Amino acid sequence: MSQIQTTSFLQDQKHGTKSDRFQAIKPALIAEVLDGHGFDLVHLKTGKAKTADRADFQTTVARYRSRDGFAIDGLGFDIIFKVPHLYGSLQGVLGLFRGTCANQLNVGTHFESVKVKHLGNPYAELDSLIPRLVAQRESLVETVKMMQARDVTPSELAQLAKDVAAIRLADVKGLQKVEVTDLLKVRRADDAKNDLFSCLNVIQENVLRYGIRYQIENTNDQGIVQLQNRTARKVREESVKAIELNASIWDAATKLLKVA
Repeated sequence: MSQIQTTSFLQDQKHGTKSDRFQAIKPALIAEVLDGHGFDLVHLKTGKAKTADRADFQTTVARYRSRDGFAIDGLGFDIIFKVPHLYGSLQGVLGLFRGTCANQLNVGTHFESVKVKHLGNPYAELDSLIPRLVAQRESLVETVKMMQARDVTPSELAQLAKDVAAIRLADVKGLQKVEVTDLLKVRRADDAKNDLFSCLNVIQENVLRYGIRYQIENTNDQGIVQLQNRTARKVREESVKAIELNASIWDAATKLLKVA
């Protein structure tokens, strides 16, 4: 980590804008709480501050993996924390790690998340809330098994890819043609399956790591309307944006379970 990132990750000082009630949550100490619940820190990333005076305003994303098996071969059971250092609350969500393709997934809105404010004794509160997340393990196992047992038709897969593309490109103005097939490219033999969980992983990996080609309509200085080719940028898998995008992809995919 850079010096700015290290400062942000280890910082436990109050900022001048905060009241006496504010308790800084030091991300470096969260691992001690998770260790007591059987989770090891496997990855972390702190947002990069452009200037030193913004170092304490960043968010750290930390991923912890359970030492216990997930009950489905090839998957790890994770808890992911977003830790804003000055504003907002620490938030914890359930995650999965798929070793075949090193996909770092997380669940959507149908699973409970936990939040801890920068008040009182945040570490004690976090310690008391972790069991609520862990208690959802079996439900997550069952959801994954249902997804693995649910074959997706070509029309359903095409619609899912369109839905995910719309989520990823929601902020693009003048959007025209979208190369949705970019999201359906199978990159390894293990993913050449029709079950919903495999399809979810293919689409998620393509969205985050490879992007989507699309066109936008743009009017130049002479008033002439032109089509411009663009490609959505890759999304850093350890970022806050990736967590939010993964949750939306998960929710879009699990809607197919309801119409099975």
